[in-house]
Amino acid sequence: MLVQFPRNRGGCDEKNPLVSGSFRKGNTHQTLVPIREVFSAAPELEVREFLLKDMVVPRCFGCALCISKGKEFCPTFAEEKELQDNLEWCDALVVASPVYNGRETFIVKAFFDKFTHFVHRPCFFEKKAMVLVTRGGLFREAGKYISKTLRQWGFDVTVSCGEPELPVLREHLLPKVEGKLKRKAMAFVRSLEKGKPPAAFSRKIWFEVWKVNVSLGKAINPVDYDYWNSQGWLEASFYYPTRVNPFAKMLSVVLRPIMESQMRKTFKGY
Repeated sequence: MLVQFPRNRGGCDEKNPLVSGSFRKGNTHQTLVPIREVFSAAPELEVREFLLKDMVVPRCFGCALCISKGKEFCPTFAEEKELQDNLEWCDALVVASPVYNGRETFIVKAFFDKFTHFVHRPCFFEKKAMVLVTRGGLFREAGKYISKTLRQWGFDVTVSCGEPELPVLREHLLPKVEGKLKRKAMAFVRSLEKGKPPAAFSRKIWFEVWKVNVSLGKAINPVDYDYWNSQGWLEASFYYPTRVNPFAKMLSVVLRPIMESQMRKTFKGY
């Protein structure tokens, strides 16, 4: 499930779409009820709710046109344009997924695959995200993957949790889990007032790896190069002005020639 909150439009201050990685309005849909109640109690929030199965074409042709030219060149762009429009519309996003075979559902993975150009050209640094995996904390790998990918797109993931599905719980456990879900939702709403996070160690190193990749790959993927150059990132310390982990900053200077050398040895055209 994805939830978006738009800002300063239609009389609302924040916009959220709820997008679910489930294929039916079953256990995950019911588990989101406490979260919906918290959002509904905040009049400044506008919420849209979707099922990813209705917005993403699962098949991917592997043409990489979304990366080399732009998402609008994807063979299934017409079917997925509404989802991209909502990602651009929102101030915040909530992604919820049940667990199938120990991981997120395949439609969630398809969503990230079909919009992988956002890894190359991230643009959501003004937006927050919440991740909910409905099956409990034992399956945290699913939540980690969803959170990692959203951060690569630029989202600030302020809440990530795994909770049991409410319909399968015994009655005496329901109030406890419902309370936890409401507290997580309230924490997420409060996080909407926060600014951009500082550059953590891992994100700084990720930024430097991509900067080297984009610089060396100018001839291979000029779309990436032009985007990064237009953002001023090729000469910047991070995606946006912020406090950068000093050790990561020092390490990136040391690692840059090593990364450049390795990429030239490994990839054709570098």
